[in-house]
Amino acid sequence: GVGNASVYEREARSPGGGDNLFLASILAVRPDTGRLVWHYQTTPGESWDYTATQHMILADLTLGGVERKVLMQAPKNGFFYVLDRKTGELLAADPYVDVSWASHVDLRTSRPVERPEAGYHEGRSLVTPGQTGGHNWHPMAFSPRTGLVYVPTLTSVFVFQRDPNYTYVPGTSNTGEDIGAVMADFQDLGDAVPLCNPSHLTAWDPVARHSAWRVDLPSETPGGVLATAGDLVFQGNGVDSYGELRGLDARTGERLWQVTTGIGVMAPPIAYELDGEQYVAVLAGMGGSHGGHFTKFGYVNDGRVLAFKLGGKAKMPAVVARRDSAVVVTRDDLDASQVDRGRNLYGRYCTYCHGMGARGSGLHPDLRRASRPVHEQWNDIVLGGSRKSRGMPGFADKLGPEDAQAIRAYVIERALHEPGPLERALRFAGEYVCIPALWMAD
Repeated sequence: GVGNASVYEREARSPGGGDNLFLASILAVRPDTGRLVWHYQTTPGESWDYTATQHMILADLTLGGVERKVLMQAPKNGFFYVLDRKTGELLAADPYVDVSWASHVDLRTSRPVERPEAGYHEGRSLVTPGQTGGHNWHPMAFSPRTGLVYVPTLTSVFVFQRDPNYTYVPGTSNTGEDIGAVMADFQDLGDAVPLCNPSHLTAWDPVARHSAWRVDLPSETPGGVLATAGDLVFQGNGVDSYGELRGLDARTGERLWQVTTGIGVMAPPIAYELDGEQYVAVLAGMGGSHGGHFTKFGYVNDGRVLAFKLGGKAKMPAVVARRDSAVVVTRDDLDASQVDRGRNLYGRYCTYCHGMGARGSGLHPDLRRASRPVHEQWNDIVLGGSRKSRGMPGFADKLGPEDAQAIRAYVIERALHEPGPLERALRFAGEYVCIPALWMAD
């Protein structure tokens, strides 16, 4: 499986078009020679971070009365693919979540039919699935007993906007996005009203080419999946204040068992046998660009290995709530142009760890609540790398002292931000409703 492009936007990479092989592709290679046998590109000219590195399941399926040796994948772009694994022939491609970037995949040409509204060379576009995809890295599972593929799926949306002034800077993401402009429009929404990015467990029938059942989850982070020969499916998830691990009927999706884990579960459970007893174990804890950086959670994220068996007697560890520190900064006549510059720099260098609009998730510090010593040592930390041993590298090779202080000015502005009338109304409404991601993409 091959990942996405950088820069994101196709026209910036390849003016006039082109498929940009082998982005977002599945490659079949002979391991003894390295020779390419076949390839299939899920998203030609990929512009939306739609990696095709998600899991591939090999199975024997009867399609149209013929038994085929197939490869199945549910990549980030939202379509479920079934390929002949000997030849790479496309046998099926159907949306397993809501998709707006393409209307369908044409089986005659094997290519997606893109919607022009999904392009953003001249402006911006709200697209679903978003950067997190319809299915991310969290493993899916297949049961030859039920014939179903169990996919941890997401409803997501993202605002894509190219930066017309983009220049390459070594050592950064170099996606070419105007993330500063996007933050200027959306940075207040996170605290004002929740954006619904619901997740689900989708049981996909690759022969009938549709969902057999779907269970909605109270989470933006669906865990990986384990399917067993006992016709059970195990999956965890992570939510704001706790996490869960549950066991479902593999044929119907009926919930048969669950336990509160206290922290989020992203990894897939495993099953093993020891001395005649079956165990199910899972690594619990939040992390990663999706689960840890942009999903805000309210508990202390202590990683754990949890193992279960029938008749187990151990007690689950208590849920430990995370406490936010107080805001310690003052306004001190912030300069608006410095704040704007700081927002753009923050968007490029800080967002992916410290969150959109400086709204930290809990995995990394929420900079809005940084202590006085942090502000006093700001340039030593940001430029000098004085906290490198704690995971914060220095950026002196990319930023200067004035750049670092501009980022600090933006963080202070975010810490002292007072909501306006519309934002206050949204915040009040946000206690009762949320903005569905798909509504935004429409």
